[in-house]
Amino acid sequence: MKINEITPEKEILYYVTFRIEKDDEYEATYNCMLKFINQIAGSGIWDDPTSYILFKSTKTISQIAKGLKKCIDPSCDLILVSEVKTGKMVYSGVLKNKSLLSLAPWVKKV
Repeated sequence: MKINEITPEKEILYYVTFRIEKDDEYEATYNCMLKFINQIAGSGIWDDPTSYILFKSTKTISQIAKGLKKCIDPSCDLILVSEVKTGKMVYSGVLKNKSLLSLAPWVKKV
């Protein structure tokens, strides 16, 4: 099943939370993700916390996750993107704690 491949007509509120495993690559990885989100964010972005970014975009959840996946090392890092209103979630990378899969069994890996 494809995840929301149709581009929304209006902005949708999303969040991304993440874990960057390699300290020596943290800044470059974080900056890559922030740059990508700033490019796709519409009318708002909130990035005060260190591992959580809230933003609006007209991109699909799949497009966002695939773009962020290019910034991380999926063999050790983790991103989780969620559409706030619907609770739709996708992730990429390594789930160290697999309880996400039982807490949110609808989550999809991209």
